[in-house]
Amino acid sequence: MRFLGHSLHARGYTVNAVRLAGHCTSVDELEQTTRHEWYVSARAGVEELQPDTPSMVVVGQSMGALLALKLAVEYPHRIAGIVLLSPALVLSNPWVHRIGPALPLLLPLLRRSRRVGKGERDVADRQARAESPSYREVPLRALHQLLVLQKEVRNVLPQVRQPALIVHSRQDHTCPPINITILQRDLGGPVRPVFLNDSFHVVSIDVDKERVASEVMAFLEGLAPPVPLRSCD
Repeated sequence: MRFLGHSLHARGYTVNAVRLAGHCTSVDELEQTTRHEWYVSARAGVEELQPDTPSMVVVGQSMGALLALKLAVEYPHRIAGIVLLSPALVLSNPWVHRIGPALPLLLPLLRRSRRVGKGERDVADRQARAESPSYREVPLRALHQLLVLQKEVRNVLPQVRQPALIVHSRQDHTCPPINITILQRDLGGPVRPVFLNDSFHVVSIDVDKERVASEVMAFLEGLAPPVPLRSCD
């Protein structure tokens, strides 16, 4: 989220980026964290900014977009808008949907192979893909937590009344475009979808990153007065 954060800060916005529990550390630590701890990390960022600003916008990418939606429900008056980059309400991989219901039963029985490989990061720009840090494995426990979080967030979408900007690529291999369809149908507030043609999943660093920054800035400028940002990734 660094490029987006710097771009917004250069336009005069206060930007505060969150490190979610279990992220940017190790796969071992991610395996020990839960969706509740991810959300506590995001909520702590809102609480940190509250004394300094009457309102803010939350920007979340992929799973971070789910946390942004939960924050919008919890802070309906404090959060003025949400930006959802490649939201992960639904995943593209079909095996995840098949194995998902069985994960709570399988995990206690597995002594090994509790992780699955991720392959290359879903980024079209080769340099950005090579330079972007990413875990090479995903713990099955963390995957289960994500699937439960998806269900929880889908249940509260009608309670989200703030304006929402959704940026999604047509070439996203991780989350299909049906995510936008679901959000347009179920969100309780106005939705502005933006489709990208050349990026893959991690749009904040991919070939369309400058357009992503421009779209976010235009969205913010449409909200009065200007507000600080909270970022979840």
